[in-house]
Amino acid sequence: MAVIPGKALGAGIIDHPVTVAAFNFSEKAKRKIEAAGGKCLTIEELAEANPKGSNVKILG
Repeated sequence: MAVIPGKALGAGIIDHPVTVAAFNFSEKAKRKIEAAGGKCLTIEELAEANPKGSNVKILG
């Protein structure tokens, strides 16, 4: 799982499923993440689903 402390943008290539949590997502980022079989979560959803923050990487 990856956390973006801001807005996730659609730059780059995603070729495998990944769960990304961010404060906001561009439409292009959402499309790419979901097309690769991944999930888009809000920071609040991440905190609720994983309160200990296990296996989370913060990307900046």
